[in-house]
Amino acid sequence: MEGMRKISFCVIVVSLILFLTGCSFLGNIDKDTVLEKYDKFIGVMGQRVLTEDKKLKGERKFGIDTYVGSYEVKYNNFTGEEVLFGGTNINRENNELQITWDIESEEGNIEVLYYHSSKKPQVLNLEEWENKVISITPGSHYISLKATSFSGKVTLNVSEK
Repeated sequence: MEGMRKISFCVIVVSLILFLTGCSFLGNIDKDTVLEKYDKFIGVMGQRVLTEDKKLKGERKFGIDTYVGSYEVKYNNFTGEEVLFGGTNINRENNELQITWDIESEEGNIEVLYYHSSKKPQVLNLEEWENKVISITPGSHYISLKATSFSGKVTLNVSEK
């Protein structure tokens, strides 16, 4: 049953790509156009992972895309995770991001997490204040805040390096 779902999903995705690019099996298929449309499609799907604005506890402002921006929040005994920045793509123009944060903790625990594709998330805030640079490669990349009974203020910024 699971295998059929995967096959069906792949057939739908390939059909959608061919439809969106105006390709047919009888005509010429432009590889660049197919890749561009596929990148846009998976980019839209990758944005669905981000926490919706209306569900956020703070205020997020995106920059030129969903990979960059700023987030400010004042948590009060918050437990949960907010996926703030990132997406999925095969070709992003600027592939280095600088992540900075300031955490004013009153109580509880909070982590700044970096997810890359299917790898285990990396905890970025092992120090109270630190700057990190990450390289964007094809795949999924997300920055989130994960809290356990956390009260305090957090400012997070992601910018192109």
